[in-house]
Amino acid sequence: MIVTIEISNEEEILARKYARSHGVSISEAYRLIMVNKLEKEYNVILNEYANEDTILFPAMRKAA
Repeated sequence: MIVTIEISNEEEILARKYARSHGVSISEAYRLIMVNKLEKEYNVILNEYANEDTILFPAMRKAA
C-alpha cells in the first residue's frame, strides 16, 4: 500500500532527524512509527475489553 501525507516544514525536519538517528529512510521511519502506534492502540482496546464484565472474547477475560 502506498500512503501519501502532507507535513509541515517543521515536521519534515523532525522526520528527517528521527530517520537519520535510527538509520532508516523517512518512509521506513513513518511506517515503523505507524505500526508501533497501531499496535499500542490495539492493545489498549483489547485491555479495555478484558476489563469489562461482558467482553467480545471470553477467553481473553482476566482471571479474577
